[in-house]
Amino acid sequence: MKVETTPTETGGVLVAASATGEDVRANYLDLLADREPAVRNLLAITYAATAEEFLARWHDSVGDRPANVGVVDVGETMRSTAASTVGGDPDRNVVRSIERPRDFDATTAAVEAYLDRFPPEGTVLVCDSLTDLLDRVGLSAAISFVDDLVTSLAAANAVGYFVVDPDAHDDGTLAALDALFDAGVGRTDDVTGWTTRSSDRDSVSIDVVFDVLSVERRRHALRHLFETADPDEAVDVSDLARAVARRTTGASKPTRNEQRREEVSLYQFHLPKLASAGFLDHDADAGRVTLRDRAQTVRPFLALVDE
Repeated sequence: MKVETTPTETGGVLVAASATGEDVRANYLDLLADREPAVRNLLAITYAATAEEFLARWHDSVGDRPANVGVVDVGETMRSTAASTVGGDPDRNVVRSIERPRDFDATTAAVEAYLDRFPPEGTVLVCDSLTDLLDRVGLSAAISFVDDLVTSLAAANAVGYFVVDPDAHDDGTLAALDALFDAGVGRTDDVTGWTTRSSDRDSVSIDVVFDVLSVERRRHALRHLFETADPDEAVDVSDLARAVARRTTGASKPTRNEQRREEVSLYQFHLPKLASAGFLDHDADAGRVTLRDRAQTVRPFLALVDE
């Protein structure tokens, strides 16, 4: 079941599928069966299955294992020792166990050790279940870990396929995950194959998102606009300043000086920042702002900042 196009050569691909079950939709590994170029080095992070179960599934769906294999088995699924062979040369086929899903440093170190050891071309990582990871560590922690991991893969000229069950998460969670990846893959309508789609990641980086959200007043401004403004509706900066002042001070009726202070701050610092990031249009002469469609990218992350 060949993927219609190659999503990306390096970085990360979000795969919309279940990591468990016998339904054809759950067999996410078949998308790699005819991958071009072929997988030469296989690296897996398993949350939903044991290393042995993952490798058996690989054999059934893709075929023989590549010459170089590494599995990082995270959490309760691993029942054996911290490092063990799964067949072949013990220096080439090693399972490493990470006891705690929140031990991101250990997981990252294990992944990077494999990346360093593998030949430089043809490395594919499979993370079998972001859904299980989210259940164990939460969205905020998972996003930071996955973003760093995708960056490491790109630096190593490798590509990672990260599986998520779309039926297990709300739209906000899926949008937040989608922003981390270079491309996405999902089942075709008849579930017999796969189709790719481009991500909006090139339109805004995670670094920009968190830079924008690092300041409380900008978060207040965005929340007010999301909650009150219709798409393409212009909002007076004076009204926005009043809303930010209410949120900042906790007063239902902020004083004139408090509102004026917020208005000056918005004009001088925060609206230019939001405009330069492409989240809104600011007409300084008219004293009005309008949210842009791109702002929807940042919306799922607002809740994460407060976790």
